[in-house]
Amino acid sequence: MANRSQQKKLQAMGCTVQVHDDHVTTYWPMHSLNIYGVNITEAISQMEAAQALKEEYPEATFHHSPDNLRMVNVEHQGMFLSDSYRTPHELLTAFKEGAQFTHRFDLSALMPGEQDPEQITQHPDQTSPMTVGPEAFEDRINGIPINGGIAHKEGIASADCPYDSEENYEEFERWNREWDEAADAEEEEKPSGSVVKDKYRAKYAEMGHPSHCGDWLADILNNLVKAGEHTDMERCKAIYEMNGVDMSKYKTSGNGWQGRYRMTGRNKLAKLLFDREVLLAPGMNGETEQYPVPAEWKAAQRFVKAG
Repeated sequence: MANRSQQKKLQAMGCTVQVHDDHVTTYWPMHSLNIYGVNITEAISQMEAAQALKEEYPEATFHHSPDNLRMVNVEHQGMFLSDSYRTPHELLTAFKEGAQFTHRFDLSALMPGEQDPEQITQHPDQTSPMTVGPEAFEDRINGIPINGGIAHKEGIASADCPYDSEENYEEFERWNREWDEAADAEEEEKPSGSVVKDKYRAKYAEMGHPSHCGDWLADILNNLVKAGEHTDMERCKAIYEMNGVDMSKYKTSGNGWQGRYRMTGRNKLAKLLFDREVLLAPGMNGETEQYPVPAEWKAAQRFVKAG
């Protein structure tokens, strides 16, 4: 369910939210509009973008992709804002950059990269026809942008990386690097007066006030293991070990191992903390520090609670 701050935001937006097993739906009764997201944070963000478009064009109509309800196109006086289905956030960005309702669009047309059903053949190892889902999109996998920076801007948490750290290391590392860079850039854009010294920033996150509610883990880990431009890998390893993250089979030598190790561990840690109340970390004097896991961070995750 939505946490208190999310409930207040939804109330101010005049919207309701419903959480499903694999997606979240926000509903705007005023315009009978449903907008979908991979988690509550993203669903709210996408609805905000949809509302901004409706504010500009109150008579505009939203059409959802029949293959991926998270994607939409917007129609006004018979013309469309895009030549393909996109997220509301992407459409709003395009509009702000000068896009207009100048496109003709066939609502029954195939999605970009989608196979014609009549041309789909049998997979050699299967007895049923192959199906084409959201992963067929040129720039998304299961609705998640393949660019980590775009995912961050859309409110998608780092734990929702669409790449498997064990099967696709290079893409996993690239996506997380892009996500981290976007998060860092957002921090740098904030007024200098909001910068807090490193030793206190983790405490600030501990109190449940991270810079992004869905990104608390990435934020607090950066505060705990970052030393200038470098990552204290020994401290990083210690945090993973203290919290029961098994990283024994991952390489700790060769080029680029640090990034893969840190990102893979972070995602494994996220799944564990979803069912726990505190994050453990070594203190400055050898003691064990405990950082409460914010309820709002848990509410933004897509994990299923154990038991």
